[in-house]
Amino acid sequence: MRVRLFLALVAGASLSSPAFTYEPEGASGTRGELTRYTIGMAREGVAHIQIDHTLANGVVYIRHSTAADGTTTDDFISNATISGTHGTAPMEPLGNGGWSTSAAAIGDRVLIEYDLRLGHGDHAWAHGREEIGFKLGDGAFLVSRTTLLADYGDQNSPIEVAFDAEDSAAPWTPIGHNLWRADDLDSFLNNCFTFGSGFGRFIAETEQGNVTFIHDEASTDLAKQAARDIAPALQHITAIFGSFPASNFHIFLFENDHPEGGAYDDSFAMLHPVPAQQVDALLWRQGFIHEINHLWVGHAIRPANQADIEWFKEGVADYLAIKTMWKLGYLEDHTLEGKLANLMRRHTLGVFMSRGQVGLTEAGANKSENMMIIYGSGATWSFMLDVEMAAHQGPGAFERMLRDLYEHSEKPYTQARLMERINVTSNGAAGRLLAQFERNLMPMAFPAMLEPYGMELAFMIPDMFELDLNPRRLTGVDRLPAFLRDAE
Repeated sequence: MRVRLFLALVAGASLSSPAFTYEPEGASGTRGELTRYTIGMAREGVAHIQIDHTLANGVVYIRHSTAADGTTTDDFISNATISGTHGTAPMEPLGNGGWSTSAAAIGDRVLIEYDLRLGHGDHAWAHGREEIGFKLGDGAFLVSRTTLLADYGDQNSPIEVAFDAEDSAAPWTPIGHNLWRADDLDSFLNNCFTFGSGFGRFIAETEQGNVTFIHDEASTDLAKQAARDIAPALQHITAIFGSFPASNFHIFLFENDHPEGGAYDDSFAMLHPVPAQQVDALLWRQGFIHEINHLWVGHAIRPANQADIEWFKEGVADYLAIKTMWKLGYLEDHTLEGKLANLMRRHTLGVFMSRGQVGLTEAGANKSENMMIIYGSGATWSFMLDVEMAAHQGPGAFERMLRDLYEHSEKPYTQARLMERINVTSNGAAGRLLAQFERNLMPMAFPAMLEPYGMELAFMIPDMFELDLNPRRLTGVDRLPAFLRDAE
């Protein structure tokens, strides 16, 4: 018998990863000249990057991340130079992702060049290699923010990306053969792409537009299944929020020994075991829908800083994935009960692992150490809030709260602004629940929280939980608690 260990998905590190230690400031508010990146293979295992750019800052950066063996994302860059009217000069690393451009003056048009060794996949990263990059076949999968140097002094100018390699794929706007355009620095950096050959590709048509799947050979069958799943999932989740926030949406699927996922503005990547077994399907679908949810919860409803509202971003995405799976018919009632019980199990383990010293909102400051709190407690808070709101405001109240956040996401959410809006739509229930979770709510409180709404919970600390959504054994729609019923 083969046993697989499934790790919790860690999504959206490009928004909030404690491994990244530098956040440049002083961004330009004006729209300047076009920047052009050219990306190609220099030799086996090494890419060559060229950046034609007008300097707005004295330093360019990659997001700095450190692997388990001490290797950093800086270590994969070599032969970095800057050329302009001053001639050509080497660029010196400053640490924490910074590279000096002091040989040129701000306002100069320059050409920055460097080699990028594609060995990232040989190292263990806190949030998985799908949030850094790796070589694959004759090409590579890369996350822009952690592999491409960028001038954070100009965040509003358009960027063109040219790939000197056939069969490249990217989620920006295509404007020519192997040529794409990003509207600004954020949409350029907060995405992933592939360049070079060795990738499969096909397009799934949905009501929200075409979705492009890029995959390795081993993932062909799983990519086909994902293409069948994507249309109903997008239709259901878009109906909750009211519109679809992405264009030219890309999904990247690659073989791995355990599941991992990373979500970005117009793309996400998932790594997964191959061959997929029947027992994998529920876990894979949950991860798949979790990453889709980040289009709204994490990127549209986005945090004001890296650690802010991490618990909300991941917790809501995970809970909403479970509820969506049930709504789409992927879960039987008893399987739903098991998954909801598992949320409370993860919350309890998080409290025990942190010795009760880490509250829900502070957990995002160290995501890798506080995963059980961020995912388990965040999703349990979402479940409890949904139960209470549906009982008092009618089915669909939790989803209406999410739509309100999305409709007011013109600027990033701080913790204070997030809770202010949610407390209005939940009549204060969100804040009351959050205060309980901030005090490391113990599972002894859960049965009394669920019993008024017709549900029963049995548990044995620390990790045995059984949830009964229908202890009276009612039939038909009457068997469903209010939070599972369709909005009227």
